[in-house]
Amino acid sequence: DCGSTLAQSMTYNFDTSTYFRKRCLDMMDDQWEDGHFPSQSPEMDGQRSCIWSDAVLTMAWTSWLNYGDKRLLNETFPAVRKYIYLLMSNYEKGTVLWPEHNGDWLSAFMTIRPGAKKWGDLGEGHISKELIQRIDLIYITKLFRDIADVLGKRQDSETAEAFVSKLFSDPIIAGLRDKEPETGAQTAYALSLGWNAAKPDEKPLLMEKLLNAIELKGGHVTTGTISTLPLLNVLSGNGHHELAYRLAMKPEFPSFGFMVDQGATVLWERFDGYIPGMGINPSPMNGLNHVGFAAVSEWIFGSVGGIRPDPLVPGYKHFSIAPRMGGKVTWAKSDYNSVRGKIACDWKVEGATFSMHVVVPPNTTATIYMPTKDVSNVKEGELQLKNASCATFLHVENGCAVFNVESGEYWFSSYL
Repeated sequence: DCGSTLAQSMTYNFDTSTYFRKRCLDMMDDQWEDGHFPSQSPEMDGQRSCIWSDAVLTMAWTSWLNYGDKRLLNETFPAVRKYIYLLMSNYEKGTVLWPEHNGDWLSAFMTIRPGAKKWGDLGEGHISKELIQRIDLIYITKLFRDIADVLGKRQDSETAEAFVSKLFSDPIIAGLRDKEPETGAQTAYALSLGWNAAKPDEKPLLMEKLLNAIELKGGHVTTGTISTLPLLNVLSGNGHHELAYRLAMKPEFPSFGFMVDQGATVLWERFDGYIPGMGINPSPMNGLNHVGFAAVSEWIFGSVGGIRPDPLVPGYKHFSIAPRMGGKVTWAKSDYNSVRGKIACDWKVEGATFSMHVVVPPNTTATIYMPTKDVSNVKEGELQLKNASCATFLHVENGCAVFNVESGEYWFSSYL
């Protein structure tokens, strides 16, 4: 699952260009004759599961997005095509999509519920296999379509697009609009929205249902290693960054803030790795230094730090700087060593003033999202934005002045 859910998080922190190629080749070596990829590689137990087996697509695409190099897309395309066409065939025939199923690992059904006094008192049941598999199938088929577009594979792109349209009418997918899942609602709505597995006109309704699902659980997350990142991204990207911050950093279990308050200096494998008064979780699957939930790093870099690649202009030839304020965070410093040079964003709030220092590498451009109540208050240095030759104003969006800049070093400020 790491190659599927942590690809962008790993790339923010490390140069993954050669690592992703190596892992893709491993999975291609282990690809089954029918087209399935294994859930783990080197293959250990013969499992083939949704999401976990998708890693070749996500690693190859993330490599393209961050490094602008088509070679891995080209190298993996025949294997990826075989995988997607197998899944499309299985769906059309009504046979099993993936023989095994791991689901949303370490979500509420595998951990104790908030307030539990014994280890066996687990949370709600998991999202249904049929639902999460169809959500994932929409997600990876769209990803395959995008890869085909980049490589000029028009027929494959059109086939994938037609299949996605068919999946949107699937009764199980359509049912999300009408009825809340009996279990795993947060996972279902977070993945549908975060993985673009919903039609545009359905998204406001699903967003409302997601907020209700969080409220019904007393403001606690029930998501696992697969869906916690989409949950946070969806909330932050749809005007609920404050809620995303609270869910991530609340002092009560389950949250990342709870881990920190219990003395953790690295991420635990599970939210209930240690509970005060109960001690260390006796489960044999309880690492206190584990990568599973590290996908949260993508949310930190992209939403708090504000540095985001542009899928339309890969390799950071163009990118966005769009930090979000929330919770007790009044400043953040982030930088990323892109293939085109260091990108930096250093912002802080002092009283009613928001200031941001930005570095845009040579031969690149960036779209800046500057929080403000009034565009006329935005400045670069001592100049108002409208008088600054370095910036081209675009529009106002969600309380931000949006403008483009070319390479350089900038000191922006505004009043909140």
